[in-house]
Amino acid sequence: MATAVLVVFGTGAAMNAYRIHQANGPMRDATNTFLRQIESGEYDAAYDSMCARAWQDDGRADFASRVGGRPTLADHQILATSLTTFRHHGPRYEVRVRLRYSDTSSQTLTIPVIQEGRTWKVCGYPARTG
Repeated sequence: MATAVLVVFGTGAAMNAYRIHQANGPMRDATNTFLRQIESGEYDAAYDSMCARAWQDDGRADFASRVGGRPTLADHQILATSLTTFRHHGPRYEVRVRLRYSDTSSQTLTIPVIQEGRTWKVCGYPARTG
């Protein structure tokens, strides 16, 4: 009985490893594109690269005002990608980033990403917390 549980767990872990391997590049690309658009002040383009759910949470003008109303994002670094699976909600993909601002402050946060159709999209950009 314990062996069966280990096999099931091992199979689930292997499936998650496969999923994250397949999604790693596209997740990073979507996040890099989004953050580069913010760095260059292209808030409309950044808004367009977010998922539909994020649009429901934040209108275009509110997003531009919120992102533009803080110190300018000067640079970013992707630290890691991750996948968490939930029994009834499916996989959750996240990209951990370090953001550096024009005022020399920095922040590390986790940005959720999802796949809509064949395109990976950032699904939220939290307000600056630090």
